[in-house]
Amino acid sequence: RFATVHGQVGETQLAAAYAEATTFVSGSSHEGFCMPIIEALAAQCRVIATDAGATSDTLGGGGRLIAPLDPEAMCDALLEELNFQLLLSAHDHTAQMRLEAWHSRVQEHLRSFAWEAFAERTRTAVSAALGQVHRQ
Repeated sequence: RFATVHGQVGETQLAAAYAEATTFVSGSSHEGFCMPIIEALAAQCRVIATDAGATSDTLGGGGRLIAPLDPEAMCDALLEELNFQLLLSAHDHTAQMRLEAWHSRVQEHLRSFAWEAFAERTRTAVSAALGQVHRQ
């Protein structure tokens, strides 16, 4: 099956959809943090997303960014991903190596969203702010 479009789903259905998917596509033209991208990356889905709002920061190099409202770019990205998935299913060594490199990049990127990393960045920012207050 090439594509499945879901409307609003519950947590169990969402987890099942991510587990079944190889690729997550977000075609939003206006986006904030975009938690579904983080969820997709955590579920080891490759991501194609439009470069809108904070998407590039959220994706962090873990996927393919395309221009918003550019159907040709979306089509090209989807075809490239489909070809990549076909190479993987044929056990192509180069595609397997690319996938392993992608997994490593994504795991490193996702660590920056762990609570411990967030807490450390918050502590550092608060300490710096308090230091500035005391100096004034």
